[in-house]
Amino acid sequence: MATRAIRTFILISIIAMLSFPIYAWDETGHKITAYIAWQRMTPETRDKVFKILLAAPEDSQIGAYYLHYGSRSEESRKRVLYDDRHLARYYQR
Repeated sequence: MATRAIRTFILISIIAMLSFPIYAWDETGHKITAYIAWQRMTPETRDKVFKILLAAPEDSQIGAYYLHYGSRSEESRKRVLYDDRHLARYYQR
């Protein structure tokens, strides 16, 4: 009986240790990766990404990132999104 408990404990410990790397990419890691990717994109690729983001379904909660734009035009939103200083401020949070 004790052997079974020890085996179970060892198995659970191994699974727990293997799952820790999953948490390595937290919110900050994702923001940094996105910032670097955005910096390396061509203007054409940025336009495509912008269109994909705007086409997201309403229940995706991505609209929360665009609330501060209010009733601005799409061109105005692009200017703000493409402004690297704006991105730098956002990713420093």
